[in-house]
Amino acid sequence: MTPETFVLTLALLLAAVFTWAFRVLPRERWQILASVPLRPAENGGWQGLNLTYYGLLSATAYALGLAVYLVLARALALPLGRALLLVALILAFSAPAARLVARVVERNAATFTVSGGGFVGILAAPWLVLTVTDAGHVMPLTAAMAVAFVLGEGFGRLACISFGCCYGKPLAGLPAPLRRLFARFGFTFRGKTRKISYASGLEGVPVVPIQALTSVVLTVLSLAGAWLVLRGRPLTALFVTLFGSLVWRIVSEHLRADARGGGRITAYQWFSVISIVYVAALVPFFGGASAVAADLGAGLASLWNPVAILFLQGVWILIFLYTGRSMVTGSQISFHLRGERL
Repeated sequence: MTPETFVLTLALLLAAVFTWAFRVLPRERWQILASVPLRPAENGGWQGLNLTYYGLLSATAYALGLAVYLVLARALALPLGRALLLVALILAFSAPAARLVARVVERNAATFTVSGGGFVGILAAPWLVLTVTDAGHVMPLTAAMAVAFVLGEGFGRLACISFGCCYGKPLAGLPAPLRRLFARFGFTFRGKTRKISYASGLEGVPVVPIQALTSVVLTVLSLAGAWLVLRGRPLTALFVTLFGSLVWRIVSEHLRADARGGGRITAYQWFSVISIVYVAALVPFFGGASAVAADLGAGLASLWNPVAILFLQGVWILIFLYTGRSMVTGSQISFHLRGERL
């Protein structure tokens, strides 16, 4: 398989998923995946734990990003064991940070921020790469991780649509040109347990489809980055993927209506600026040996390795359990006999 075929196939699959998701996920039906009875309630029913589509989609985003990372890392000749170790190290930093940063910036202990987790991951990534390989491979592998992270974040925005978080501004408050631009594609969320409803009172109000825009922009950037890595241009891939996504984050903040911290420039915009400066400053130290030949066949073969398969499944389960147990909704469950079946 050529790099072009690989990227095009992935693009077509994601386009099909996005077309479906953008149409149905704003509906009320697509927030709660299941409710599990935990303990008896006083009314004779059961108190339930809600499992969410946010968790399912977030876990899938992680698994997708990690699968692409493994393909690129193995294509760059990093042994599978070291590639998996690097993943574990990055997750140990970024996954807890996604909740911690949200708690600090948004004053909300029951939510996550991909931007915050990604910021911590960006700071740590080059130095963690050094623990598994030599300095000459830091930029190529950092580029591979950037591609994986940006792809995972792009897909992960589907989880935000499901939960109704990271939402855009009401169309009615936009300048006329932007209002006309988004008139056909705006999102209208239903369901009082959606964050857009209880945090901003915007249930049933057409808003900028910022989650969909972010999904498309980040996916295009990540696919371009994957192609550049496979074509032996990882430094260019790093600039296109990581810097492009950070610039988009700075711009897209102006179209969002959810809480982003105080100030005219949000904390997440500052995170992006700092990340751009930080990575650019590291390039002279690690960018010298940036042209590394990639073997896509070896990368794809890694996905058939039982260790890699079990690792991806394990990550999916852990992320689902971590993000999919709703902390902001509850449920009352009752059971009854169906008389016609007796």
